[in-house]
Amino acid sequence: MSGMAGQEARTPRRRRRLVFIGGLAVAAGLLAAVLTATASSTVRARYYFWRLERAYQALPYGTTAASPQFNPVMHYQRKLAGGGEVAADLLLESRHKHDYLWYWITTTSIGTFHPPRAEGPLLADTQSENWVVVRQAVHILYALPQLHCQERMLELLGHPSAGVRGTTVRLVTRHRMKEAYPLVSHLLQSDPQVMVRALSAHAVTRLGGRKAVPLLIQALDDPGVTRSGSGRSVRGAARFWLQVLTGQTFVDKEEWERWWEENAGDYTGASPTRSTFLISTAHTPETTCP
Repeated sequence: MSGMAGQEARTPRRRRRLVFIGGLAVAAGLLAAVLTATASSTVRARYYFWRLERAYQALPYGTTAASPQFNPVMHYQRKLAGGGEVAADLLLESRHKHDYLWYWITTTSIGTFHPPRAEGPLLADTQSENWVVVRQAVHILYALPQLHCQERMLELLGHPSAGVRGTTVRLVTRHRMKEAYPLVSHLLQSDPQVMVRALSAHAVTRLGGRKAVPLLIQALDDPGVTRSGSGRSVRGAARFWLQVLTGQTFVDKEEWERWWEENAGDYTGASPTRSTFLISTAHTPETTCP
């Protein structure tokens, strides 16, 4: 009897030991799977980056992004889009390794998956003496869900290059930088480039709301037309955003002036919809400004 009782007492201990060992085995298997997946994704990202650079170096001189020879580069750009932080680090570290086309390739790739740590390096690139690098950096910063360092963008609204100014106007509009309102108001009224003035009509509307109405009415006298034709005129942009902002459908400047004179005192404005302005509410970790 005592032997049977001892055996029965040992049985639960054996079960507990087997359960414990089984749990350890499952945990070890999960850990191994995680480590394998992590190592695999790192190796895959490095491999696709290597293939991207090889494909780039094989391009004939003078190749553009519209050429069929550029297709292998685009293929590995897409492959890298799922590479996460490893791919982002590789692209950011190598972005100045070759010429401007390589800078465009790497930063465009970064812009497809919005790594939070990209803001600092791209802001540093806006200090470049090459205006096309500055414009590309601002273009990719535009695509980030949120910016934490806005002071540099305000400075770029006065950049000598119209391409940089125009891209920056789009950026401050998307990110709703209220501090930029006086600057974009000035651009709407006096920038020498038509496209910058046309883009500024959207900016003053989004950033200024009601107080932008007189500026937009004044812009109805602007004769500027872009190369794209009358559909891209400054007055066309001003009229469109007046209609969005007020809900009115006047065409002539005199009608707008008469309506504003009658309604300025108690006008609150029609609130533009979220879809009109594509408001972004995404959050990213804090970034140290360069």
